[in-house]
Amino acid sequence: MSLPTQASMGQRMPALFIGHGTPIYTLSENRYTNAWKQIARGMAVPKAILCISAHWMTRGTRITTADYPKTIYDFGPIDTRLNVIEYKAPGAPSLARDIAGRLPFDIELDEGWGIDHGAWTVLRHMYPDANVPVVQMSLDMNLSAREHFERGKALDFLRYENVLILASGNIVHNLTVIDPREDHAYPWALHADAKMAHHMVQNDIESLIDYSSLGEDIELAIPTPEHYWPLLYALGAKNDDDILSFPVMGISHGSNSMRSVLISPQ
Repeated sequence: MSLPTQASMGQRMPALFIGHGTPIYTLSENRYTNAWKQIARGMAVPKAILCISAHWMTRGTRITTADYPKTIYDFGPIDTRLNVIEYKAPGAPSLARDIAGRLPFDIELDEGWGIDHGAWTVLRHMYPDANVPVVQMSLDMNLSAREHFERGKALDFLRYENVLILASGNIVHNLTVIDPREDHAYPWALHADAKMAHHMVQNDIESLIDYSSLGEDIELAIPTPEHYWPLLYALGAKNDDDILSFPVMGISHGSNSMRSVLISPQ
């Protein structure tokens, strides 16, 4: 099945948050990877993709400028099949420099970073031909949740320039209590995932920013913020007339939400 044609200038691209889960998912056809394919097929092909991944945290903000970003294997000894996968999408250094010059905060240009597994494990199913240029922007570990949300708002202009904003993390992500059973879900993880979905549907941004005040289940769901912060970029890029939907949902391995969030123009 062929992908849709490229969006025309001025046509707003969606913004997207993907719950990427374990890298193992990328090795097979499953309900998550199939959903990622369907998401891509349901939108126009972007001229480029800006990824904000949970797996690139820095002091200050960086953006990739490599012509051909390398595939990064930023995980432990999970499965040797993962370490031979290469996602050979081109970079977009001119776009990266343009973004850095237009945003109201300092960004350091970075030629060394590539495409980490928060991005490539998803992208190889969305765009298997690796024919859409990819730029990654790091998460500044010094920022607050509100500041990450505001950065998402500042990136909204890219949606009008045929650039897909793709944030990748997990709304519920607690590896300290991971369960080997893929289809297992702790009750608190289900509650936390549903609670955050409710706040998104209600457009309750203040609760989503001040998530640490939402109760013990959220404390268990988000023990560290790096997998949650990317969601705030997608939500920040949401316009008032956009439609928010959940193209795939589920809890895997007890404590990992696979919920993805699609923000689409009407």
